[in-house]
Amino acid sequence: MRTSGSVVKHTLANFGGLMIPAIVGVLSLPTIKDGYGTAGWGLLSLIIYVLLSAVMFDFGVGLGTTKFVSMALKQRDGQSIPDLLGAALTIAFTVGSVVGLALAAISPFLGTWLNVPQAYQDQVVPICIALGATIPVVTVGAIFRSLLEAAQRFDLMNLVKVPTSTILILIPLVGVFAGWSLITVTILFAVARVLALGSYAALAVSVYDGLRPRWNNLNANARKLLGFGGWVSVSNILNPVVTHAEKLIIPSFISITLLGFYTAAYEIVSRIASLPFAIAVAVFPRFSQDQASEFDVSENSLVQRMLRLLIVMYVPVVAGFIYLGNAFLTWYFDAETALYATSALQLLAVAFFFNSLAYIFLSAVQGLGRPDLKAKWDMVSVPLTIGLGIGGVVLFGLDGAAASKMIVTFLDCTLLLLFLGSILKKQPSDIIPAKTLALLVVACGVFIAGFFIDGTILFRVVALAVASILPAALYYFLWGNSDILALARDISLPFRSSITAED
Repeated sequence: MRTSGSVVKHTLANFGGLMIPAIVGVLSLPTIKDGYGTAGWGLLSLIIYVLLSAVMFDFGVGLGTTKFVSMALKQRDGQSIPDLLGAALTIAFTVGSVVGLALAAISPFLGTWLNVPQAYQDQVVPICIALGATIPVVTVGAIFRSLLEAAQRFDLMNLVKVPTSTILILIPLVGVFAGWSLITVTILFAVARVLALGSYAALAVSVYDGLRPRWNNLNANARKLLGFGGWVSVSNILNPVVTHAEKLIIPSFISITLLGFYTAAYEIVSRIASLPFAIAVAVFPRFSQDQASEFDVSENSLVQRMLRLLIVMYVPVVAGFIYLGNAFLTWYFDAETALYATSALQLLAVAFFFNSLAYIFLSAVQGLGRPDLKAKWDMVSVPLTIGLGIGGVVLFGLDGAAASKMIVTFLDCTLLLLFLGSILKKQPSDIIPAKTLALLVVACGVFIAGFFIDGTILFRVVALAVASILPAALYYFLWGNSDILALARDISLPFRSSITAED
């Protein structure tokens, strides 16, 4: 097996794969929202959410495939990979098909439950049938993508992921001008997912030197995957509830039109998590190969550098949404969206800041073989999220939805830090030492100050500039440019080339 490539280089590949469709989305969102109307955009956002979340129905087998194939590659046990693949594909297709049929079965009731406007009521059932047929395609495609992740071929993975993600925006954008219904848009989404499945499979076969699935020892391999993936699947199923519960609560208790305003703010600010998600995907195969005793959290470790850089890089971004949120939404969308969604945008920005840090902790916890810890917390957080979400929406509308999300996200980040400490038998202060904690406190101070800043746009821009300098200055005082130089050296390492069956 060839030498593995740079984690930072893989991160940049993943980040680019996330940012290209994100930029297309940012540029296209106002046109799509205006073309389909706020209610239509709210329904379209739910369709996209189902497609992006369909992988959660694979019982955690996708992540399990990445973990066990990574271990097999480290041990040069290439002969076990075809059997793992056969078991993974069987589980993914079976579960995806059952979930797809269930979605189609409940579709006659969803229009009323979600308060879908009369103009879109007759489209709900066909849309759900098309989505139901697409779910097993997505779950099977995720298995082949996991093979590329295990091989750390994020360059090839993103050759498929970038156009697949971008087309989720381009199809409705074209639909606005072509007059397509949301039914047509959903069917075209399904076609795109079938093409993505074929592309992932072809690339995996190429990377693994003609790999074909085998179904030897099916039961044993299925138990192995489900033993790890069982807990992951709990998180995969429950975490989207935690992540997106307010998107179901808002139309159920208020209206799908207000969901359109909330989603407009959410889609913009959620891009904050793109970089840490890219990091988490890149480091998971490496974490999966480590034992707890080998895991490095010293001051100069990759984990520490990533945490510090995330904090200092994201302060001006998050603070920008807080200090200039109203002006941005007015310019980007319109005054009505700014009226309804500014406070939600500000609170969501803080939520996604903590979510960004949580990604690093989560990747370590799951990679070190303890997905059960996150899953058990998810079992607790689901009723907490739903309760806070309903209370927040009923009492404070969209602001309450965003505030409840911020609270749960902060708790999630804190508990994942504690979980990692328990696995490594270290104190939280070992993972976030005093200097990093000081940087985090300064960042939070900048955010809090933004909620009290008032005045002209010029005054807020100046305040934002001054506030953003503070954590950057502290960072440079404490660490200088050593982190940047270390990451630059890491980038110079090559990507992995190929894997042969003998590996």
